[in-house]
Amino acid sequence: MFQTACFSVLELEQCCSKFWWKSNSSGEGMHWIKWRNMCKPKQYGGMGFRSLLDFNRALLAKQVWRIICDPASLMAKILKARYFRHGDILTAQLGSKPSCIWRSILWSRGLIQKGVRWRVGNGLRIKAYSDNWIASLASGKSSMEGSNESLMVSELILPDRTWNVDKEARKMNGTLQESSLKAKSKCWEPPPSGHLRLDIDTGFNEILGLCSAAAVIRNHRGIICATAAECYRLSGTVLDAEIRAINFGMTLALQNGFHRVWVFSDSLSAVQEVHFKKVGRDPHGVLVSNILENLKSGKFYGVSHMFRSANNSAHCLAIFGLSHLSPVRWVGSLYPSWLMDVTSLDAINV
Repeated sequence: MFQTACFSVLELEQCCSKFWWKSNSSGEGMHWIKWRNMCKPKQYGGMGFRSLLDFNRALLAKQVWRIICDPASLMAKILKARYFRHGDILTAQLGSKPSCIWRSILWSRGLIQKGVRWRVGNGLRIKAYSDNWIASLASGKSSMEGSNESLMVSELILPDRTWNVDKEARKMNGTLQESSLKAKSKCWEPPPSGHLRLDIDTGFNEILGLCSAAAVIRNHRGIICATAAECYRLSGTVLDAEIRAINFGMTLALQNGFHRVWVFSDSLSAVQEVHFKKVGRDPHGVLVSNILENLKSGKFYGVSHMFRSANNSAHCLAIFGLSHLSPVRWVGSLYPSWLMDVTSLDAINV
């Protein structure tokens, strides 16, 4: 819960570096690469070692997220009463005589601020020009100078849930219209009437070396028709697992006799492997070949990419699958209540 002193982190990392590079019992050795570079992921040229400083900051950032998600917790109530009584954790200031805990939390808050973004409901709490909420912009906010800082997003929404382009929206040069279209594509969208949608995701537990594949099949009303998950030992790459999940989902659809199925995965790389027809004799290529054969059957309408935010049901099921070594499968209305809650949130826009 505290920020580790920099000198302590440096000493610990120096010990790790000496242990890695030592060539004799005296602990001496040439350090050929900086420890910071050694901590980079393997795909970026590093060794995948964990940076203690980044790890400490990430753990503290989780406390910030906990305060945001659970404002009724004792910790959130105490900190709010002391440091941001009339605001929120994302805009709170250091204040006078701050505790070590509060200093540590603010030190890590920037990690959350970089990625957090509002999802527009009624817009009563969202500031139009200072909060992150515009999906079509990388920064998430308008960069216009001289704008009305007190303008709330709720003032830009008409009773029929459309944008009031006659107000400040005109100054945004179509940003609101673009945001509406982009946001819709990042939400779960139902298939046409009489068709089915197959959503696929993969879960990973690097510590235990486990992987899971999950598939959720729903109709045009958002109602689950079939769902399944399996857990297995990860023996290949992440891409291999994503392709295996696609094959797993299509097999589930065929076993239940479904047809006119739209297939979606949030792994762009896996979708591209199928589109480019990268087949081969290796396990990776064999799975792609199986997927292409299933597409030729005429029961599927291709494999498409979707945003992670539109894949909540399959994502939660994949996490659930990691804790069950034996496969789980439900057909029709026989599925757990927690999965019903997740799918109901997706179906709100249906």
